[in-house]
Amino acid sequence: LWLRIARGSIQKVDDGYYEVDSQWKTRVSSDTAEAVLRTVDGAQELLIKIEFLEGNLDACSATASAVLNEDPDNQIAARFRVRCNLRRGGYESALPLAERLAEQHPRSIVFQALHADVPDALGETDRAQTTRRAIVELLNAQQRFDTMTFVAASEAMRAIHQFDAANQCFQIAQDLDINDPFVKLEKIRLFRATQGYAIAEKTAYELTQFNPSIAMAYAEWAEIKWDMRIKEEDVAQMCHKALELDSSLLDARCRLIFYAMLKDDREKTAELIARSLAMNP
Repeated sequence: LWLRIARGSIQKVDDGYYEVDSQWKTRVSSDTAEAVLRTVDGAQELLIKIEFLEGNLDACSATASAVLNEDPDNQIAARFRVRCNLRRGGYESALPLAERLAEQHPRSIVFQALHADVPDALGETDRAQTTRRAIVELLNAQQRFDTMTFVAASEAMRAIHQFDAANQCFQIAQDLDINDPFVKLEKIRLFRATQGYAIAEKTAYELTQFNPSIAMAYAEWAEIKWDMRIKEEDVAQMCHKALELDSSLLDARCRLIFYAMLKDDREKTAELIARSLAMNP
């Protein structure tokens, strides 16, 4: 996964700094990230490689924090910071940043969808759904979007059960970049929500073959198997695989708790609950 830090005329200067448009400088200091310069449509882009989908949540959080220390207004880094906090259960710390991004960018579908995710995690469902319904107006009012915008729009429409609209957004995202892992993850979730389990499972399989290190693919595959009433042992195996790659996946932990309860293993159930609470209070 690549995080775009800056775009324009970029020159590398002393001490690891990059000068952008001869107006400002930025420097990324991280043991886990790789800085790369590339040229796109005549402009240079400064990119940072991070490993978020592959379960390296610490690397993602450290990189986003490093970028924000140098550039507090960096939108992409702020978005990943919110995502990291959500994955770790830091909902209260994620909320003010998500609110600030939504206020600063009222016409951004990505940030409005992110703003809805935080109250949803806090159990404020009505507030989250109101925000998601407003995204419909943004979709109708704007013309040009990128892949992540349509993925975010599909997620929001799916959450309010507008599956036809979600599918339209997803299809556009897929047309823009069929190999994007986030597009494939949304495909899995969308077809799960509409009970298209065969397509969802096929997509999960393809994603794990494309990149065996994507923890969320195994977690989603476990949920598909659970929905299809496939034997619980297979579900547990997928959950264990997901957690080996990324221990922060709460859904996989909860599914293992249910599995232990079905087996009437009270000691294991209590152990898993305690471990999950310690990670995500």
